[in-house]
Amino acid sequence: MSSESPTTNIIEENLVINEAPHSTLTNEVENIPTQEPELTVPVKIDVLFTRKAMNAEEKSGVKEYFENEYERPFLYKISQEEIDSGIAQGYLDTVAKILQLRRNEFNVQPLIDAAVYSTDIPAIAEAWESAGIEQSLSGGTQKEVIIDKIIKSLHQGSLGAEDWLEILKRYDGVVQETRDWLKEKSEALKSDFVDSFIEKINPKLQSPKTPEEIKEILNDFNFTVQDPLAVEKHIGATTRTGSNHIVFSSIPIIQQAMYSESEDGKNDEEALYFKKRFLHMMSHEMLHSITSSDQILSKKTIKDADGNKKTIGSIGTDWGGLETGTKITKIQFTWLNEALTETYASSLTNLQSIEYEDERNIFKNFCVKGITPIDEQLFLDAYFERKTIEAKEKGTSHIYWKKLTEAIRQAYPHDPLFFVKFDAYYTKYGGKAALDFIENWDSNNPTKIT
Repeated sequence: MSSESPTTNIIEENLVINEAPHSTLTNEVENIPTQEPELTVPVKIDVLFTRKAMNAEEKSGVKEYFENEYERPFLYKISQEEIDSGIAQGYLDTVAKILQLRRNEFNVQPLIDAAVYSTDIPAIAEAWESAGIEQSLSGGTQKEVIIDKIIKSLHQGSLGAEDWLEILKRYDGVVQETRDWLKEKSEALKSDFVDSFIEKINPKLQSPKTPEEIKEILNDFNFTVQDPLAVEKHIGATTRTGSNHIVFSSIPIIQQAMYSESEDGKNDEEALYFKKRFLHMMSHEMLHSITSSDQILSKKTIKDADGNKKTIGSIGTDWGGLETGTKITKIQFTWLNEALTETYASSLTNLQSIEYEDERNIFKNFCVKGITPIDEQLFLDAYFERKTIEAKEKGTSHIYWKKLTEAIRQAYPHDPLFFVKFDAYYTKYGGKAALDFIENWDSNNPTKIT
């Protein structure tokens, strides 16, 4: 490919044409055993996933921002223009080699999800047959086999540019269909959550919440689906309290929930199971919403990039981080936040949790490994405690949180800062290391946290 070849935005943004022929990446790719022509276009790996350059208005919290927060990586940007120009097939061959090299750094799950809707394309059908699994949304156990076959098909040209564009178009349609369904169902989902909360959790609280109180918070939240092909790491959902959005990227689970409501799907055990998983995921995120959206403890006015004044708040200093506007600047006690959120979500859905296993086990051990056990009721009340500016001004903020931290100090009296230091240990070394640490904790011979 020469510098005179037809170029597009994709090529200009993501490919370095005619760079020095001995770049590190070029050498790596050329070492792949292949009978195909050698790679001639080195690719900038650091642009696999990048945040979009958006102005202040676009960052204001509208759902379109979260749907398109990230640029799609170049693999998922191919267009009819590239195909018509004759550049596309060689480009796909290049990308196949990059995928082979960097597959562990690349979120391939959406690629599998997209392929599910194109099993009539011969190369995709062959990938499924090679994996020896049914062409279904839950056939992810043979993920590596499927990806190997797709990469090979791209590289050899049996999965052509026209087919690839068709796969992307179909998946775009599925994503939009999912967004529309979620929008249509949002009010019913919120209402069901409120009813379940009042029935199953409210009676256990020292300071019960009213249905109106929960509805008021949830009414400010919007549900949307992020472009799965632009998400760097595969997540089911996330809550953006700074902008009142619950953002989903797990298309297969939502699609199964949708199918379970159809005439064919209402008796389908697999679809009904995944609908329960979807409702569990929803409950988890709505719990995040009602326990963090009101934790605004201070406000200040700033000027945005266009010179307009904007009021922002510092949010959630206890449960999950210090958030300013839409930027989280400090993360604290996320293991406890997620462990409790997942535990209480299971209480609402009667579905055994499969998420945050390390964090939930850390919590269980943390409650009993001190010289005295910590009553889980203290965690429950602190988790659902309202932390408003008004309460802070009256001196009534964090009442249950203070009771909880005092109980933790009594359980681990060797170090008044043990709770904070353990949290820092988790942040530094991860869930498995923190779980191992607390499982082996001996109150009679306390270990110093380094």
